[in-house]
Amino acid sequence: MKKILFVLLAITLVACNKSTKINKNLYGQGGDWEITYYSYFYGSSNPVISPFGVSNGSYENCGSFKFSKDGTGTMTLTLDGETEALAFKYSNTEDKLTLIHDGSYAVEYKMDWKKNTLTIEYDNDSVDPDGYNSYDSELFILRKKK
Repeated sequence: MKKILFVLLAITLVACNKSTKINKNLYGQGGDWEITYYSYFYGSSNPVISPFGVSNGSYENCGSFKFSKDGTGTMTLTLDGETEALAFKYSNTEDKLTLIHDGSYAVEYKMDWKKNTLTIEYDNDSVDPDGYNSYDSELFILRKKK
């Protein structure tokens, strides 16, 4: 029984340690990350809801994320000459990054983290009640600014 408890404790400490290490890397050294790649795919096959079908695109070197130690941050994204800034709150585990916009809209991204490199991906494709496909995905590749 002691061995099982020890193994469970060790697994918990390793998981917490990686999560904490990621969090410190997010906000460390000023917390500035450049968006080296961004892509999105949105829309619906329902002609009533989305008469224009789907919208997609991909961009390189198109903005930045700033993470603060207090769990807040900002994203600045420049696409096709238009710049948008968005404030958020964030939290992370070892494989997920959650961004909360406007105090209530949360998006949970799958995260692949290596020191100073971060890939986050959101994919929520679904089928609506009328049987039409709905597409909603984003991919960011970030690199820590030095």
